Amino acid sequence: MLGSPTLLLATKKDYIVILNECFPKCPEGGEEIKLNRKEIAEFLCKVFGQKIENCSRENLIKRVYTGIFKGFSVSLNFSEYDSLSKNPNVQKLLLDSEIGPDGRPIHLGRPIHLGRPIHLANDRINWKSELPLDIIYNDSLKTSYAIKDVGGPKNSNSSSKIWILDSGIDYRHPELDGNIDKSLWRSFVNGNDTLNLKDNIGHGTHCAGIVSASLGNRLDSNFGINGVSIGAKVVPLKVLDKNGVGTWGSLLEALDYTFLKGQEGDIVLMSLGDQVDYENMNYFPIINLAISSLAEKEFLVVMSAGNRYLEKVVYKKFLGIFKVSTMQWTQVRSAKKNMPGSIYGDNIFTVAALDYGFERKGQPILWEYSLGGAPAEWVVPGTNVISTYKFNKNSKRFIEWSGTSMAAAIFAGMLHVVDGDINLFDTTSLDLEGFQYKFPKIK
Repeated sequence: MLGSPTLLLATKKDYIVILNECFPKCPEGGEEIKLNRKEIAEFLCKVFGQKIENCSRENLIKRVYTGIFKGFSVSLNFSEYDSLSKNPNVQKLLLDSEIGPDGRPIHLGRPIHLGRPIHLANDRINWKSELPLDIIYNDSLKTSYAIKDVGGPKNSNSSSKIWILDSGIDYRHPELDGNIDKSLWRSFVNGNDTLNLKDNIGHGTHCAGIVSASLGNRLDSNFGINGVSIGAKVVPLKVLDKNGVGTWGSLLEALDYTFLKGQEGDIVLMSLGDQVDYENMNYFPIINLAISSLAEKEFLVVMSAGNRYLEKVVYKKFLGIFKVSTMQWTQVRSAKKNMPGSIYGDNIFTVAALDYGFERKGQPILWEYSLGGAPAEWVVPGTNVISTYKFNKNSKRFIEWSGTSMAAAIFAGMLHVVDGDINLFDTTSLDLEGFQYKFPKIK
């Protein structure tokens, strides 16, 4: 039984409101408003025909966008949506929910060969995995072999920052604490605590360790991690919640914040994504605008190509006068099917994952779960990568993880080492599964 029409009309949903380019000075027919919560709330009250003194809308405004584009996100019922969509100040309304699987972007660290976290206690290592530790961890360099395979770890003189849009970073980890810019970190996950950077799933902490972990001169343990660019300054921007999912609205807000606070030459790392399908194609133009705007400002944007997934395909055919539909699941393999990694452009890098230890196997192999092909022009190791992990009972931990997330993080660290100059890489052309890739190494 369907709900009552009145109840359905009253149900509120979150929308991203994109305002016209002319803001705050619009031609006749458009009203001038300022982009802060109070002024936006007053604007909404007027649109909905309510007296400002009797109207409370400020608490319904989720986010405000002021850099890459002008807009805000807000909870609306159907009537409010209809009124706002007709206002001359409004360019577009986008529903900020139910986009793709689970309706949200997901992190792209697939827990294949995950093993268990490495716990350090009294200098003893508890290690359980398919592969022996000495096969995937280089003890002399104190790093993952995946990082050694690209010429790391290295000390960099670059002053650029790496903005990590992910699940947060556990700043308590000693390999990371000194690398985090705590003056800029922020959470964009729904809620009022914008400084709650707790990493509930460990994914952002793992990527941060790959990029910049610094063991330093500590001799308190026989085990530790150095990232690709040792000690690189990172800025954690939390866009994924405790379940590892987020919204396009939170991702856009983080990109907008980076655009306003970052500097030319900074690196933006997004090891996350969602499948490109009919439902979320409406988001492609605004996500494309955000990433392209950062690239035009000379940011270097690094994104994971995506991990393979099954897609439902419906085939229709006629049997006589009857139309028959059949459904099959097919494996998606193209990087064009992942957003935001499907976006092209100068200063934009989409990274696929090589199977770890390819040199010892005699030939390069694309990881079996990695999406590939254009726009994924770059490929680096992405499997069996050991890096930092979230704390547990004040014990520093490490974990082995596989995914295009890890490959993107390695590449971001490499960019930092060469201060964004890809001509300083020793780059080899690889033909993998019919596509050409660039495989870089730090000289």
